[in-house]
Amino acid sequence: MGIHILALGSYEASQRFKKKQELNLKREMLV
Repeated sequence: MGIHILALGSYEASQRFKKKQELNLKREMLV
C-alpha cells in the first residue's frame, strides 16, 4: 500500500519536473 503511494508521488513529481523543464525551454526560446 505504501509503495503505491510512493510511486504515485514520484510520478507526480516527475510530471511536475517535466512541465517545469518545458516552461524553462519556452522561456529561453523567447529570450
